[in-house]
Amino acid sequence: MKNEYLKTLWVLRFEKQRKNEEEAAWKYQELYDQCVQGLGVEDEAVKLLQQLSKEERQHAGLTDELIHIAQRNHPEIGIM
Repeated sequence: MKNEYLKTLWVLRFEKQRKNEEEAAWKYQELYDQCVQGLGVEDEAVKLLQQLSKEERQHAGLTDELIHIAQRNHPEIGIM
């Protein structure tokens, strides 16, 4: 029972992390879009915002992989 509880907690943690990463990526993207209009795409701050958005999306993808690994190894967990 303890193992099932821990597995479920990990999947919940991964799903929370994925949600946070996706939200951060959208916020960075929105800020990027605003800054492009005001500063242009060649501005260093704009380039950094673009990189942050890209990295957050990559993190969300990695978290998806962790969720799939947990579900593949423990199909009883399912999606919460």
